[in-house]
Amino acid sequence: MAVTPLFDDQLIIDGNDTVKLIPPRTPENLALTVTACRFPITQQEVSRSDGVYLYTDSVWTLSTTDTPNQTVQPRWVLKPDDGITHTILNVAFSPIASFWRVVTRDLSFNNSLFEFMEVWRPLRVRTDDAGRQIKDFSFYARLKCRVQPMDKPKIKQFESDTLDVSYEIPIEYDPGILLSDQIRLEDHRILEIEGLRTPEEINMLPVVEACFRGGKWE
Repeated sequence: MAVTPLFDDQLIIDGNDTVKLIPPRTPENLALTVTACRFPITQQEVSRSDGVYLYTDSVWTLSTTDTPNQTVQPRWVLKPDDGITHTILNVAFSPIASFWRVVTRDLSFNNSLFEFMEVWRPLRVRTDDAGRQIKDFSFYARLKCRVQPMDKPKIKQFESDTLDVSYEIPIEYDPGILLSDQIRLEDHRILEIEGLRTPEEINMLPVVEACFRGGKWE
């Protein structure tokens, strides 16, 4: 169901501060910087939402002067200085006060994203002295995630046994990941990206499908 946010009087959690406003498939370094104020969601608003909102959700007001040519949309992400990503669930515009009012949820916490991964993007392909093609990568993004195996490991016979493991990895938001990108985990494993599933519901996260091919480490 569609929920219209209420413009109730609320206690301020965080006063006017700057946050990053990130549209879908946009890297953090291209995010908009906007002036924002954060409030707790009211009990009245949660009750009227018929289960759409949670008491852990937050309400923000965003200055329209920082978004003159943008219409803020659900699924966009707010990222304050503490690094927590808040996914926008609903948006309302106040023409009198000239601000956006958005309801957000920390989907990273709700989905137990307590690991980190790095996304690296290929820059070029070069040939080394032995005639082998080498890909040079550059750092693209660092994301909260949860790395979980999709199926049982697959053993492949080459000169020696190698272990291929497929994973599905929920991520806090999609900064514009491409299939040609590379994932590097905290334990230095390198994963090849095989797919990216976009969320079907507003309260779901994007999921990367990736594979660790035995012997591929940083």
